[in-house]
Amino acid sequence: MNEANSISNTWWELPPLIEFLRESRKEKLKLVDSFNISIILHSATIIEGFISQFLNDNLVIIDESPTLKGRLEYEFTQRVEKSSWNELQILYKIMFGLDLSEEVNNEIWKGVTSLFSLRNLLVHSTQLKVTYYEENGDTKISGKYENIYNFLAIEKKLIDKVLNVSTYPKIKLITDKSADYYWENTTAFLKTILQNQKTEATITKVMFEKAFKQNNAKT
Repeated sequence: MNEANSISNTWWELPPLIEFLRESRKEKLKLVDSFNISIILHSATIIEGFISQFLNDNLVIIDESPTLKGRLEYEFTQRVEKSSWNELQILYKIMFGLDLSEEVNNEIWKGVTSLFSLRNLLVHSTQLKVTYYEENGDTKISGKYENIYNFLAIEKKLIDKVLNVSTYPKIKLITDKSADYYWENTTAFLKTILQNQKTEATITKVMFEKAFKQNNAKT
């Protein structure tokens, strides 16, 4: 029986879409929040798709013989296909001997961690609710989005910080600045992975350069 595979991917189609969404914010003001949420979700999808393909590409020739090596390589590819973000990090270390967090500087990695924390909250439709209160003269934040707020408002200063509880301020986590930060950090993260790992993963490199060609032309 003849068998053939038709393989395509989706992550490399998303960078041009993100640039389109960023440009569209100027004209479609009522859809800005929707666009920014999409930018954040797609940024996480691109990272997962890139790392997944990168791992598979580095298994240049999969040993399909009934040996321990063959079974392990087959099992590895099966795990990659089914992997969540946390599992991909484990598989990356198995292949390259390094944690993904060791491949980039701490600031880039903190941005990636924050991105996936926010992505997970958004895809599970967790209400964007942040509780703020005063304690010993300071404004404190609590709730599922506490870490996101602390990262964006206090550490990165990308969104407005709550200064006075009595004014009942509206906390806005998803803005043009925060969405752009996550997207630009995604680009920096993936570029660093390609630069650090001098591997045979030429397909991933070619598709990355093609997908991000529009970005490079602007910078």
